[in-house]
Amino acid sequence: MRNDDNKVYTLVLTGVFTALVMAATSFFKVPVAATNGYVHMGDAMVFLAVAVLGRKNGTIAGASGSALADLLGGYAHWVPWTFVIKGVMAFVCGTILYAGQDADDIAARGTKISARSIAAMSIGSLIMIAGYFTAHRFIYGTWAAPFAALPGNIVQGVCGVVIAEIAAAAIGKAKPGIIGRQG
Repeated sequence: MRNDDNKVYTLVLTGVFTALVMAATSFFKVPVAATNGYVHMGDAMVFLAVAVLGRKNGTIAGASGSALADLLGGYAHWVPWTFVIKGVMAFVCGTILYAGQDADDIAARGTKISARSIAAMSIGSLIMIAGYFTAHRFIYGTWAAPFAALPGNIVQGVCGVVIAEIAAAAIGKAKPGIIGRQG
């Protein structure tokens, strides 16, 4: 593939993952009455975006898609928080996932669930949990809100890791070399 074609392909794939993150966040959600928010499947798509696109473009897709879901879903006051939290979550996950790895290592790992990817996504989930705990405290001005949101964020993080791991392994087997091809 020519270099120009690869850039277009990467741009298109980043846009597709941005839309997937937004859709998984917006349409696969469970309302949480205690926080007036919701638990969603968007984190799985953020992690999958990082696995497929690499750190840089996965971060762009994860942060943009998540923030777009908040904006379009009536949670505009969460947009800056979400953009930063999901961006840091994806960036750290990608940094851990791809640090010191060459293309062959990444491609080989793409077909199976690995301790490294579980650790990277779990740390990303912890960043999300801590980020939203802090954001709830600032937005609502009380300690009740962050503690009320904590169980939902934990479930969301765990489900995101499990779903992303299974999906990445399946995609890696169906289309060898796609996981981390953008590194």
